[in-house]
This record gives sequence, C-alpha cells and structure tokens, in this order.
Amino acid sequence: MTPAQVPDRSLGVFETLLVSDGAVQALAAHVERMTGSTERLYGLRPPADLPDQIRALAGGLGDGEHRMRVDARPDGAELRLEFATTALAPRPALWRLTPMTLAGGYGSDKLADRGPLANSAGGGPVALLVDGAGSEAEVLEAAWANVWLLDGI
Repeated sequence: MTPAQVPDRSLGVFETLLVSDGAVQALAAHVERMTGSTERLYGLRPPADLPDQIRALAGGLGDGEHRMRVDARPDGAELRLEFATTALAPRPALWRLTPMTLAGGYGSDKLADRGPLANSAGGGPVALLVDGAGSEAEVLEAAWANVWLLDGI
C-alpha cells in the first residue's frame, strides 16, 4: 500500500444496513461494530439512543428493500451522525471480484474514506478488500457488498 492509499481515519466510520419492509437487519451487530470502531479510533461512543434513531428512520421508509448508511465522524469531543437512505436497485446476479490487498489498511473498521475502493462503483470488476497477505490475509468485504461464505451446501 503506498502512502497515498492510506485511508484517512479522521473522516469517520460508517455502517450500511439493509432495511426490509421497515425492519432493520442485524441492527445490534451493526451498532456494536460502529461502537467498537469509534471507541478504538476516536475514544468516543455513539449516543445510547442510536438504535432507536435507526429504527425510527427505517420505519418511515415503507415497503421494499432500502439501504441505510449511518456515518459517524469525530467532531471535537462528540460524534456527528449523518443518515442517508436509498431504495435498493437490482444488481447483476453475477460479477467478477478482483482482490485488492490493503496490508495494514482498513481492518475491521468500516472507514468512510473508501480510497481506491470508490472506483469499483461504476461497473467492471468489483474490488474484493483483503487485509494482510499470505496465510494471514482476511477477506473483509467487496467494494459495495458483503462477502458471505456458505459452507457445506
């Protein structure tokens, strides 16, 4: 990873949640990950009512599937939260993943600075974020998708 590719942690962290017919999927896990990241990176916790804020916003989205993004950015001694929602558009059933190794890069934190991953949004191969190298490498996510491993199917 070249110095220009080192992500800017000061831009904050985010979570992207799936909202299906007004219900948020895996809300507790998303809030737990965001809290862990903000504590580790900034020494700050999101407000205790964050799950309630998310549920209230999700409840007003109506039927169908939506994406909700929650950004948390350090602002002095507090976290500034921003929420954005969009209806989910169909994605192609299959796409090609191109591994992108970011040794010492993102780790488990969903950093708002997506750096080189931003180029994957416009078509073509989708970056598969890999943290580390060799037998210690961990697959984290794709540029705009989760990665699921189905074992024993």
